[in-house]
Amino acid sequence: MQRISSRAGKILQVNRDKIKIELFSNELPQSCEVKGCNVCKSHSPKIERDYPKSNFCDEITVNDIVKIECLQINDGVAAAIVFLTPLLFSAVFYYVSTALGISLQSVLSIVFAVFGGIFGFVAVAIFDKIFRRLNPAKIFKE
Repeated sequence: MQRISSRAGKILQVNRDKIKIELFSNELPQSCEVKGCNVCKSHSPKIERDYPKSNFCDEITVNDIVKIECLQINDGVAAAIVFLTPLLFSAVFYYVSTALGISLQSVLSIVFAVFGGIFGFVAVAIFDKIFRRLNPAKIFKE
């Protein structure tokens, strides 16, 4: 269900508490041991992401090549959580509105269902924040 993902990246900017990294590839190629080969750049488009400075294990400077390891949930499970949780909350809120005596065709019951979907998306976002705090990325200098 969970796996460790490795990516290669280049340090773009170092601030007091955050570091901006340009991610090169989804998987770290063996050729990244040789610095300056540009193989990573050909595998995927540029993605820039900010990481907290506390995730770094070594001292880094701009233009350093780093390896980023993070724990990821299986793609199927993640998709199910992202899409089914709001639907489930929407259905539950709709059922609760009808159990409270609101008519099935009432606008208020529809509003309850929409609010349930929004609440489901908020619940997924909170779960994501908690998961990222419990499993921070580990970043090593190559």
